Amino acid sequence: MLPVNICIAKGMSSNQIGCSCLTDEFWQIWKFNLDTRQSEQLTFDSQDKKEPKWYQKGRKFLYRTSNARIYSVLDENNDGKKILEKYGNLFDPDISPDSQEMVFTRFKEDLMDDSDIWKYNFLTRTIQKLTDMPGRQYDPVWSPDGGKIAYVSAVKNKKKYGVWVMDKSGENKACVIETRYNNMKPCWSHDGRYIAYTSDAEGNSDIWVLDLTNNQKKRLTRFQGLDAQPVWSENDQTIFFVSTRQETLQIWQMKANGSDKKPVTPMNKKCTDPVWINTK
Repeated sequence: MLPVNICIAKGMSSNQIGCSCLTDEFWQIWKFNLDTRQSEQLTFDSQDKKEPKWYQKGRKFLYRTSNARIYSVLDENNDGKKILEKYGNLFDPDISPDSQEMVFTRFKEDLMDDSDIWKYNFLTRTIQKLTDMPGRQYDPVWSPDGGKIAYVSAVKNKKKYGVWVMDKSGENKACVIETRYNNMKPCWSHDGRYIAYTSDAEGNSDIWVLDLTNNQKKRLTRFQGLDAQPVWSENDQTIFFVSTRQETLQIWQMKANGSDKKPVTPMNKKCTDPVWINTK
């Protein structure tokens, strides 16, 4: 039901974010240049496209769609090649820092409330199941050194979500954020010291940061609406996130300490799924 398309992206500069914007009734992939304040729509056909991720130094990106179950690779002429076609419902793709592997969530065909984290190697075309637990394991994201993967684990029949970390092999799983609250969408800082995430630990959906060196948590937003999906800039000085602060779904940014919040995307667009475009 959810393919991932991979496209060539041209003319990347160093300070850009990508995201999904509701455009002519469909979610499309856009990029926003933070230096020039210019924007560019990258996809146009009548299918929803979400969760974009850039790789190979910003030359390619992938996304998932909501009307198929395969990954599709596009070249500059938009010719497609299908991969992982037989693996069913796929979500949450993320690319390793060396662009050689992808982790993703695969839902079990007969149990839509059960899922696991899987890994695919682009070079060897091999696939590996990294988790095998009851309930939902999802939102996988690579550490900046490529050695670990953070993800969310939801215990079956309990509406509580903990953030876990494991080796990229699937070994040495450890819970780093407790499961008493809804904790989702983890994202590593580029120096590997912090994990930003969404949590309702104090009753509302806000952005939090965990310091992995001392296990201290800090709440960065206090808005009585939606703040979610944090993403770090490459220098770790800025965090981008989704917010309804101006009533519509937009991408916002703030300093890493939670100050100086301001919108990035225009008010006339609903935008979600922010991602930093790494061109190095």
